Amino acid sequence: MHEIAKVDDNGEVTAVAPGRTSITIRYVGATIQVPAEVPQPVWIVPSAAALCASGSEQFYAHIAMPPEADRSVTWSLTPRLGSIDSKGLYTAPYSIPSSQRVTVTAASGADPTKTVSATVRLLTRAACGSR
Repeated sequence: MHEIAKVDDNGEVTAVAPGRTSITIRYVGATIQVPAEVPQPVWIVPSAAALCASGSEQFYAHIAMPPEADRSVTWSLTPRLGSIDSKGLYTAPYSIPSSQRVTVTAASGADPTKTVSATVRLLTRAACGSR
């Protein structure tokens, strides 16, 4: 189990890592449990998509960062099939000769080590004929 939050001797709580926990407060014989949650620093919606040739999907990255932090997001693709713009709009390639997967990744501008990914299934013309 990893540490989610720290409480110092003055009762100040500091987030340490994403997750859920509870903080126990004891005062004059009474005990109270206070739930606490530290959100993931970055998450993506939707987390998966399936597209035919030239189809598109809008991805949104949500960043839990302090207000003064850079809240921009950098988008990337692995492998580089299709394209993604600076606002997270992914467009599948014009031709998809075989079904494959592309990973769409959003990275925080404030801390590029904070990333989250979604998977796009690229469907062949045959698979798209029934859609």
